[in-house]
Amino acid sequence: MDLNALIQNLRAVLLKAGAVELPAVPAVLPFPWAHPEILSRVFLPGEGNWFCFPVIAAEDDCQTPPGSCSAGFIWLKKPFNPVLITRLQEIIPAAVGSEGWPAKSFQIRGQAFPATPLLEAGCSWSLLCRGCICGEIRVLSGFGGELLPDPVGFVSLSLPTLTNIANGDVSAASLQWSKDFRVEDILSWKPSFREGGFGGAFSEDLLRKKSEFIEAALDRAVVKKSAAEILQGIIDGGLLCKVVEAMGMEQSPLGRETVSAFRTRLKNCFPLLARAAQTAVGASKNLKDGVLR
Repeated sequence: MDLNALIQNLRAVLLKAGAVELPAVPAVLPFPWAHPEILSRVFLPGEGNWFCFPVIAAEDDCQTPPGSCSAGFIWLKKPFNPVLITRLQEIIPAAVGSEGWPAKSFQIRGQAFPATPLLEAGCSWSLLCRGCICGEIRVLSGFGGELLPDPVGFVSLSLPTLTNIANGDVSAASLQWSKDFRVEDILSWKPSFREGGFGGAFSEDLLRKKSEFIEAALDRAVVKKSAAEILQGIIDGGLLCKVVEAMGMEQSPLGRETVSAFRTRLKNCFPLLARAAQTAVGASKNLKDGVLR
């Protein structure tokens, strides 16, 4: 199985299950759930059942160049219902073509809540498939100090890991996007092909300038009470925090200052976003639809 085939299988299974696919964002997201449509709609009351395949900042490891991107997956259900976990045990085997695997092939394991700069409140579990961590379940009750109307369940999956599990080689160094197209050959996922980049080429001076630019943009967005500009600032600031992590600067004075400044502004942004979303999205529409047309 290749990565593109897994994406098509997941799409077909979730659409059949009644979920709605959100449009892709023409940008790299710091986290799968930093999708603007998701961050807008979680503050609205009512039901939601949406999924998306965003391009996300790749996690740092020995095989991933700093600042690289990868295909991500996020599935949101609101309000959260434990049946989501049961459905996962049906959806994942159907997507990877492993319906014959025993039930014990899938496990849920509690974990310490892995905080991000978005200041989420909630709890989380690791999702294991055949002994390998392949995703995460989060149940969130708030963002940036702002409580949500209802707890929201998020499922994020590592598509490369699931693809390798389906192929029987979890440690495979190379992954196919399609029959004759390796994932590492996708130039648009490499730092040098993205405007500005956010990888190892950063200097401390450039990091400081970008931080000041994002802080000023968020301040203006708060004054204007613009949901769209706040959401853009959240994406940009989240990516900048990933820069700090990729450069190993989490404990340096500049790294701490960058993350702290972003979090301080988020505390002002999310209450406004919660109120602005009512107008920007349109609270009077059917919330079950959940996709812009």
